[in-house]
Amino acid sequence: MSRSAPHIDDTLLAEAAAILGTSELTATVNAALADVVGRRKREQFADWVQAGGLHRAHPEFDER
Repeated sequence: MSRSAPHIDDTLLAEAAAILGTSELTATVNAALADVVGRRKREQFADWVQAGGLHRAHPEFDER
């Protein structure tokens, strides 16, 4: 992915840095991106489990 210089909202950046415990722009942006990606993956996994994905992948759990 190419590097670019996007406009970043200074207020949101400061809030994110405080929440994430970061002090530099790059660290804050990377931590925020990791948080978003991780959250979405957890949501997708929870949806998969709720839809019965775990039992379809491992039917032996139905026997317990």
